[in-house]
Amino acid sequence: MAKKDNLIRGHWSKKETNLLKRLYPKGNPTKVAKRLGRPVTAVRQRAYNLGIKMEGSRNWSEDEINLLRKLYATENTKKLAKRLGWSTKAVSRKANKMGLKKRDANRPWTKTETEVLVKLYPDVSTKEIADKIGRSTKAVEQRAHKIGIRKIGPYWSKQEEHLLAKLYPGTNTQMVADHLGRSPATIIQKAFRMGLRKKIRQWSKLSRKI
Repeated sequence: MAKKDNLIRGHWSKKETNLLKRLYPKGNPTKVAKRLGRPVTAVRQRAYNLGIKMEGSRNWSEDEINLLRKLYATENTKKLAKRLGWSTKAVSRKANKMGLKKRDANRPWTKTETEVLVKLYPDVSTKEIADKIGRSTKAVEQRAHKIGIRKIGPYWSKQEEHLLAKLYPGTNTQMVADHLGRSPATIIQKAFRMGLRKKIRQWSKLSRKI
């Protein structure tokens, strides 16, 4: 009697389809099939039915090239890639082959962009800010230098911010600082920027002095 392979067959869920759309263009159908727990033939067939192709075998259309030429200089690469249906790496590679360059230096900063920069620059990574406002990291650093804002300390990771949001309202500030390996002053400054407030009035002596 043949041994069952335990692979999934039949109806594709929305989650599986979304995963296929995200992974298949990057290549290696075998790895995609293993990730989904489905036969390789089923993965290839589903991709074919949905019109999904691997980037290596996909050609840029004339419309895509024209849009890339028009927007690459000023548009955030990540957003442009999503709009074109290519990976950011593929967009950057194609732009490089076409000799396209970013023109951040020539694009005026809006009031909203400047406000976001002022709010985030002191303790958020430059790359995160650049991605958020759609500019290069170099342009963000140059603008920050021009308007006189500086980094106030080590960057905060998403995990640290999540932990601060969880602990700060009901935990002694010194204890939070010890747990995160930062000074109480830094904790208070970051909490203020995140809009966090104490649920109980239990401030440490050190935090009261600050």
